[in-house]
Amino acid sequence: MIEENSVPRRSLREGTSPRQGDHRELALLSAAEELLREGAFEEASIPELAARAGISRPTFYFYFASKQALLNSLVARTLDELTESLSTRLAAAYAEPRAAVQAALRAVADLWFDHRAVMMAAAEVAAKETAIFERLAGTNEALREPSAQWLLSGRHVTTLKQARELAEILMWMSERNFYVLARQSPSRRRLRALADRLCDVWVRAAGLA
Repeated sequence: MIEENSVPRRSLREGTSPRQGDHRELALLSAAEELLREGAFEEASIPELAARAGISRPTFYFYFASKQALLNSLVARTLDELTESLSTRLAAAYAEPRAAVQAALRAVADLWFDHRAVMMAAAEVAAKETAIFERLAGTNEALREPSAQWLLSGRHVTTLKQARELAEILMWMSERNFYVLARQSPSRRRLRALADRLCDVWVRAAGLA
């Protein structure tokens, strides 16, 4: 079972983007992702995590208050990458509406392939870990506006309120479909094929078909 974040002290680097951290913080994040891929994160002790990252146990606590805090940071970094990628693609003024959403969904597919273990951990732990659920919800919130603007380019959605509501439904639906397929350890090609099928759903929902 993943260790609860019950340590009273706070990480000295909490709230700092992993991209701004030094090589030791990045080494810890990489070690955590490796252990997730191996299915060994829950059983790994903090000394084992620290050793894999090439640091000492006290140094671990300089960056993270617990294993759960480390996992939360790893999920946040991955979801930040997703938000940045999708926002850019959905807002691409040069793209046709279908091409924009297809590019966005394929970017999601690539992220699930490249960081499958992290994305699956986020989906599976979210039900019992409030911080991760809120981070997933926050990602959807950040993407709701560009998604809503995209939906307004079609015939079926006429108000921003409707577009926002539909965008939220479509985003959660897409996330769940990627999660279900990811459980089968699919190839990048299969994940992209799912992205294209989901693209058809988005296009029909917007009235762009």
